[in-house]
Amino acid sequence: MTKDSVAKGFKLIIIVLFFLFIALYISNSTGRFEHENYRRMVLTREAIEEFEEDVRQGRNIDIRNYLDDTRSDHSNALSNTGLMLSQRTEEIIGGTINGIFRGIYRLLSNQ
Repeated sequence: MTKDSVAKGFKLIIIVLFFLFIALYISNSTGRFEHENYRRMVLTREAIEEFEEDVRQGRNIDIRNYLDDTRSDHSNALSNTGLMLSQRTEEIIGGTINGIFRGIYRLLSNQ
């Protein structure tokens, strides 16, 4: 790779990051996130009202009927592999750092 191609690649990355920042900034300034939070609050208020109505009428109460499970599982083979590699890397680096500090402690404590 030449210096020119590396410079062009770096410039492209900076431009993409800049446009991504602008898009997120505009999204935040137009209130999209606040609207999403308000929508969730309204759904929660509706669930509370439904719960209270069911209590008044003496129906069987199950908390799962009133909660929205908005979690989505977006895992796939690639993300699972990345997670596994990340966990293994964390274990290796953590063990190495702990070993270094144990060694320093032994040197300083004359043991």
